[in-house]
Amino acid sequence: MHVPADATLPAPLLIALHGRGGDGAQMAAMTGFAAVAERLGFVVLFPSGVDQQWNYVQGVPGYQLEVDDVGFIVRLAQELVEQGTVDGA
Repeated sequence: MHVPADATLPAPLLIALHGRGGDGAQMAAMTGFAAVAERLGFVVLFPSGVDQQWNYVQGVPGYQLEVDDVGFIVRLAQELVEQGTVDGA
């Protein structure tokens, strides 16, 4: 997660999800969103999926990831709202 040094909190939130085989650190490095967040004053979150993937595919043979990624991301955002870091609007 990147919170700009002089951001007005609570700030807008951008959640940047990596592609399959990646992770949050790679996504942060690849996108440069932290620098953009510094300029524009938003918080950016770079979560990592289990086994470097997100559970977004259903019914595909061999894809058996038993993880509630939607619930995970929603809970992350809710926690940041409750902490006063991000705007819940």
